[in-house]
Amino acid sequence: MKKSKSKIAVFLSAIMLLSLFSVSVFAASPKLTAKKVNVNIGASKTVTLKKAKKVKWTVTKGKKNIKIKAKGKNKIRIIGKKAGKATVKATYKKKKYFITVTVQKKKAKTTHVKKTEETTKGNDGNVVITPSETTTIQEETTENIEIPTTGKIEETTTKRKPIYEEY
Repeated sequence: MKKSKSKIAVFLSAIMLLSLFSVSVFAASPKLTAKKVNVNIGASKTVTLKKAKKVKWTVTKGKKNIKIKAKGKNKIRIIGKKAGKATVKATYKKKKYFITVTVQKKKAKTTHVKKTEETTKGNDGNVVITPSETTTIQEETTENIEIPTTGKIEETTTKRKPIYEEY
């Protein structure tokens, strides 16, 4: 009985010693919302270092291509200035996080060309197609531009014989 009491005493004292040492629970590490970012010239994107409180942001490469603005303790706004590549570094608790930024030119707007044509029959019975004297180009800006065409284009086609089908 004395041996069992001594074993229990040793066991309880070991548990008490272990409880003195605090067990640290590892919190989730901070993460970037995006490691690679594509931005057009003049446009901006926001990147966040989640689960971080105070972050230091710096541009390590391509300072001429982008501009950064802090938007709080852990957010940043990246603005494209010139086409090219850049790298942004976020430092939090001596740990470094990198973002690769690609700045692209704005994509060209597609233009829609509308041609108006007039069809008439000539003296010989052939169809003559004559485009009108102006062509209108419309862009997304809803601004109409009129371009005068020089000369006339005439195109003739021959008459087709009717096709008879049996029922």
